[in-house]
Amino acid sequence: QNWFSLDINQRAIALAKQNAIRSGAKISFLESDGIPLDFGKFDFIFLNPPIRAGKAVYYQMFEQAADHLEKSGNFYIVIQKKQGANSAVAFLKTLFNDVKVIDKTSGFHTIRCQFKPKK
Repeated sequence: QNWFSLDINQRAIALAKQNAIRSGAKISFLESDGIPLDFGKFDFIFLNPPIRAGKAVYYQMFEQAADHLEKSGNFYIVIQKKQGANSAVAFLKTLFNDVKVIDKTSGFHTIRCQFKPKK
């Protein structure tokens, strides 16, 4: 298995590296504001979007995830309801044919997106 972690914030990467070392996880880290074009396809993509950067930025990340997700893959997003979870779900439905809010805890929504065969 190959695990990659991307973040634009150097401090976030440094903290994530410390956590990976403590847990024994083998993760490659890259400072980036999106998924590089040559990264290929992934079975799983997890995103905590940069809400303060604005919808144009994180909706582009949703599009990148759709481009880089295997057809049998899963894309997970965590977003607060008050920060646009409902509008994010509506946008995600334009990219994926299976979008579900799978958890709602303390105002945070966990959303799972998949490409499922249409019946």
